[in-house]
Amino acid sequence: MNAVLHLLIFSALAQIEVAESTSVLKHPDFKDRVIPCLQYLVHKEGVEEINDFYIQHFEVDEKGDYLSPIVFWPQGNALILFEPKLGWYFPDDLYISRRYWDLDTDVVPTREDIGGSTYLICEDDARERKNECMNGDHIRIETTITANGRGLSAPVR
Repeated sequence: MNAVLHLLIFSALAQIEVAESTSVLKHPDFKDRVIPCLQYLVHKEGVEEINDFYIQHFEVDEKGDYLSPIVFWPQGNALILFEPKLGWYFPDDLYISRRYWDLDTDVVPTREDIGGSTYLICEDDARERKNECMNGDHIRIETTITANGRGLSAPVR
């Protein structure tokens, strides 16, 4: 009986798809878009000279399917879903994201407090997403003030 149970457990574990953690800086749908999208967001919404972005690694299964990663922007106090428009190139992918949570106004204490809203996130989920982002890629975008206005420097990784 014990041997049969171990065999069943081993068989079940062997059938589970193993996911790997993938950096947006290496994924073909993101790697060329990350920096321009972050720069565009800073250009439109940034108020600090230095802007740090922490981008969640996402999981890719053996079929190549993945969930879009979340970006944590401490200076903008936001969590942003990063969904590039496949087949098109737009640097505003983050700026117009359908999930842009302002951590000052869009966080509620519990999941029950969300109700039917698609624009709120509960404290536990926000904390978990931030932690996942902090364990992902870190990219810094610096701005400079020039005679012609605001400019963006090269990113620092």
